[in-house]
Amino acid sequence: MLAETDVRELMRITTRVRELRRKLDAIRIACPLAFAELWQPACRTCKRTMRHLGGLRHQCADCGTIELRTSQQAAIRSMLADHDLSRFVLLGGNRSGKTEGLTQVCDAFAEGADSPTVKRWARINDLSLARIQPGPGRVWMIAQTFGAAIEYLRPKLANYLPKRTVLRAWGANGEAIAELPGGGVVVSKAVEQAKAGKRGGKNPFEGAAINAALFDEEPHVQLAVDSVDWRLIDFRGPTMFSMTPLSGWTPFLVRTVGHLREGQPAPAGLQVHHLHGEDNPHIDSAELLRRAERYPEAVQKARLRGEIVALDGRVHEGFERRIHVVESFLVPDGWVRFGAIDFGTRAPFCHLWAALDPADDVLHVYAEHYAAGLRTSEHAAHIWRFEACPACYPSDAELNSPEWWLWRLACVDGRHQCEVCGGTGRREPEMHTRWADPEALDVRLTLNGEYDIATALAHKARRTGWEAIEDRLKPDAEGKPHLLVHDCCTSLIREVEGLTWLREEPGAREESELSVKGDDHAWDALRYLCVGIRRAGFGHYEDLEEESA
Repeated sequence: MLAETDVRELMRITTRVRELRRKLDAIRIACPLAFAELWQPACRTCKRTMRHLGGLRHQCADCGTIELRTSQQAAIRSMLADHDLSRFVLLGGNRSGKTEGLTQVCDAFAEGADSPTVKRWARINDLSLARIQPGPGRVWMIAQTFGAAIEYLRPKLANYLPKRTVLRAWGANGEAIAELPGGGVVVSKAVEQAKAGKRGGKNPFEGAAINAALFDEEPHVQLAVDSVDWRLIDFRGPTMFSMTPLSGWTPFLVRTVGHLREGQPAPAGLQVHHLHGEDNPHIDSAELLRRAERYPEAVQKARLRGEIVALDGRVHEGFERRIHVVESFLVPDGWVRFGAIDFGTRAPFCHLWAALDPADDVLHVYAEHYAAGLRTSEHAAHIWRFEACPACYPSDAELNSPEWWLWRLACVDGRHQCEVCGGTGRREPEMHTRWADPEALDVRLTLNGEYDIATALAHKARRTGWEAIEDRLKPDAEGKPHLLVHDCCTSLIREVEGLTWLREEPGAREESELSVKGDDHAWDALRYLCVGIRRAGFGHYEDLEEESA
């Protein structure tokens, strides 16, 4: 049994431990960078943290297993140990923590190597601080757009900033500034700002001398990169790039890391490192790999390991007529209808009709209108002839005539009576959504206002659209694809079979976008469909766009 003096001593020690814990928690809140640990891979056998041996070699201290793995800590250690480094490229897969690690570096440059917070961060991560200036610094963090900066880049940096940091315009759709208590500054900028300089206006990347800069994801405007290089000369600061290379060998990547494609050593002053998402011990690697299985091999390499993969050959190599083309049939009433339009005048105008089977999430593209050289009214007439009830549609009346509009208004108001369509005026159930190219605003307004054909804005990014199509083309565990094209859609079948990748060379253009060779009008409409359906919450597919530690 404990003596009374022992009990009092135990209570005193407990109280002291609680006080120290409260102080530690307060320090952790005030100086979060001091407690930020860069990740190292965990042993696949015993799940213990591995020790970096050099290169990609890591060893488990418990079982002695040596594996070739990537490490957030090793990559940043290598960068900070290089006195002559001018460019650092971190090619990371989704969920690899590439941006998370480099935002810590940005905060360290802003606070300065003399900061006790930065010294402790360096000590717990075994980092050299010789590359970081002694006192407070000025850092630029550059997202693709201000929307991207607000959504994820600024919040990541805020996780490591000192407690008394003043955030100015942090939630605004424009430049924002973080003023650190020690005098350091981090400016949040966007690549899209450089477009003003390209058009002859004031270049917002001119004027300042900075200690470091981070481009998050591939910069689409070379002027921004060139301007930042000049801003770093005074302090010999590094330009850091954090990116998942989803568009293959773009002109920017050829210019920046083209030695990788040629198998040559890196130029002086450049370091390139990879981070693999499945090596990150903070995420479920099995779940990451499971979700990646539905993507083509080239996409898996980019999304999991940050590899730059040349996109050659057919755009949809997995598309086969025997698997993905079926004999046309009448779509059941219980299926959800969709439409998509890619506009054209001299180039073909394409409208696709599709329906989703709710029983198995299979998208059927069951009809198309594909024609060039027609006026908007003629395309509208084709669409209405396909969608309208054959029993009551006033086909003898000119489209947009008073007789036609009387029929439409009667259908909308419920006054129209038809035994075939039940008064709806349509030969099939109402369409859920009809997506169209967002850049053709005038045509969209004409279709809606003059011909009662309403459209929603399509998501136009080719990378997202291509992946959405690939999601549905790839057979599931039961060997069944989730995209079928009816054999009457001959133009769509021809385009999907014939499209090939167009390989871009340096100087081709600055914008990073997937380029294809061949007719792509029906393919564009198919992209709008697949992305729109996914974003509307139909089906079981999920995006892997998020990036975090």
